[in-house]
This record gives sequence, structure tokens and C-alpha cells, in this order.
Amino acid sequence: MLFIPLSCCSYTHSTMVRITVWQNQWHFLGAFSVISFIVWNLSWNFVVSAAATGCFSLLLAVFYVKIREIFFIEKKLLDNLESKAVLVTGCDSGFGILFARRLADLGLYVYATVMFPEKENALELAQHKNIEIVKLDVTKQDNIDELVRFISEDLKKNGRQFWCLVNNAGVALYSDLEVASMDHFTSTLDVNTVGPLRMCKSFLPLLRAGGQGRIVNIASQAGRFTVPFTTAYSMSKAALIAFSDGLRRELTPWNISVITIEPYFYQAAISLQYTINLIVGNYLRMWDSAPEEVKEALGERFRDARIQGLMEFCVKNQRTEDKLYEVIDDLEHAVASVRPQISYNPSTHAKLVTMLLNCLPLEVQDFLLTPVIEEKPRNIIISKMESRQRS
Repeated sequence: MLFIPLSCCSYTHSTMVRITVWQNQWHFLGAFSVISFIVWNLSWNFVVSAAATGCFSLLLAVFYVKIREIFFIEKKLLDNLESKAVLVTGCDSGFGILFARRLADLGLYVYATVMFPEKENALELAQHKNIEIVKLDVTKQDNIDELVRFISEDLKKNGRQFWCLVNNAGVALYSDLEVASMDHFTSTLDVNTVGPLRMCKSFLPLLRAGGQGRIVNIASQAGRFTVPFTTAYSMSKAALIAFSDGLRRELTPWNISVITIEPYFYQAAISLQYTINLIVGNYLRMWDSAPEEVKEALGERFRDARIQGLMEFCVKNQRTEDKLYEVIDDLEHAVASVRPQISYNPSTHAKLVTMLLNCLPLEVQDFLLTPVIEEKPRNIIISKMESRQRS
């Protein structure tokens, strides 16, 4: 049975009324007759040629707009940035620190949230005249509610507009499904996906009160393409991208833009070696906490091969510290430009790789994105038999 919403009936009725009215007018019938005569007398080849030309022209126009959007960004910034305030989460380290400094240097007043306000990075940020350090845990709603009250009062006192929320706080832990605990997945989603959701829901009234505003969610290319052992992180970023797309369409009537920045793997830490030590250390801790039967089934050689794979992934894929400006420039444009993009993929290299992968079948993507692990997990039955023989 075909069900038609009642709301469609009113549109159908009004459309039929218009058609009936037009049909009762002689000039409509005359115009229709002339057009029909012209089309009838045109050769079929001409019609096909015209249609093909139109389609090709449309394709060229779309291609031009896309190329212009990707490679030629309009740089003009908004006026009166000094009267606007921005909230940036996750400013304890990495991109958060760089984001806060860049936006503050533009003249925006920045509320930079940290987990540990007493640490060196937070104390250094606090020296900037346009930065105020506030403590926040994005997984705790009471923390967020308190921050909303504080910022609301501060905005009224200083006559500023709450212009933009930058959801930057995030965690990235890499592990195999069997080795990782359930807490690894739930905590990653809680920070990377549900955290921005909480922040958006809580700060929307302040954004709407200004008449317009922006939300910038720091996602990742991992949300578009998933590499093994990054599954939890990729899940969280894919969900964040989907959330951003839906929210952007919801908030169109309020003139609030929702933007994603989707960087690849950047060296935002102190050094490459620091990043490697952090990732490998986290993997080893998860391995040590894994059930004995899992460790026995996979074997130590598989663990060592996986660690080697993680190290090679860092060395081969991480964009170096001197490329961090790519992400910072995109954030500046997203927050402060007159005409921001819907999403940003920093670096021309990442743009080209993404365009190529999008054109490939999933089978080819699997081949390209799956690292070769020379030491495969042992058969669990053989593993148990060997264990019994040893005992």
C-alpha cells in the first residue's frame, strides 16, 4: 500500500489549482502551442546535441566551483573581531595551544579550556591578554553547565558576542579490537563524539543570542578512511562528521554555520619520538590488561609485529611540525573569514589522496589501507595445546 503524507495533499491541491487557472488563459495555451511546434520541427540530433552541451557545461561549472573551493580560498576576514569571543576546548597540548594563540593574535577573545590549569602550557597561554584559561572536562555535564554560566556573565560584563565554539578536545589510542578493553571504545567516543555533542547543546543558546555564529568541530581524515588499529578513533571521528552534517542543516534557519576541519596525522606533540613512545606505551598497557587467553592466542610475536607496524605508521605518515600551519590556517579561515567552507582537508597532498581513494572500490581501499603483518595470530587451539604441553 502506498502512503502519502497529508501535508503533500495541500501542495498537490494548490499546484492543481494553479494549473487549472493557467489553462483557462489563452496566452498560456498560445505559448504552449508555439513551443510545441518549434520542438516538433527541430531535428532530434539538435535536441540531443543541445542536451549534451548543457550537461557538459554544468559539469564544467561544478568542477570549477569544486577546484576553487579546494585550492583557492578567499582570505578576507570579518570586521570587528575584537568584539567577538571564541571558546576552544582541549588547550592543554597540541593543536589546542596553537589554535588559542592564533585566534587571540587576530584580536578575538579566547576562552581556552584545559584539564590542568596549573601546568606549564596553561600558565604560558594565560599570559596572552586575549586568552582566559578555564578548567573543563568535556565528559562532565556539570562542568559544562558551570562554564556556560561563567561565560554568559563575562560576555554581558564586557559587551562581547559569543561568536564561535571550537570543539578540539580529543583522545587517540590505537589498538586491536581483542586487545583493547570496552572502556577504550566507550571513553574514546565519550570524549571525541559525545563531548562535542554536549558542548553544542549547551552553548547553542549563546550562539543564537548573537544572531549568528559558528561551530567548528575538529574531526579527522580517519573519520573518512579507517586503518586497522585506529578503529575506535575512526568511529568517533566518523560519528563527529555525521553529527556536524546533521547539525549544520538543522541550524541553517538560525544563521549558525557548522564546519569540520579534518586533518590527517600531524606531529602536534613535542617530537616524533615522543609520539611514538606515547602510542607504543598505550598499546603495551592495553596488551598487559588484555585477557590471558587473548594474549596467548595472538602471541608475543604478533604483539611485537603490531608495535613495529605502529612505529612505521608514525614515521611514514606523520606530517612534520613545520606543516602544522596548514591546520592552523584552516582554523583561522573557518572561524574568522567572511566566507568559510563547510569542511577543510588541510594540505594539498591529503586532498589529492582523499580524492583518489574516494574514486576506488572498497576492495582496492582495503588493499591499500591494510598494513601487512608478517606475524599472524596463531590458531587458538594449537596455542592452547602448546600451553598444556608446557605445563
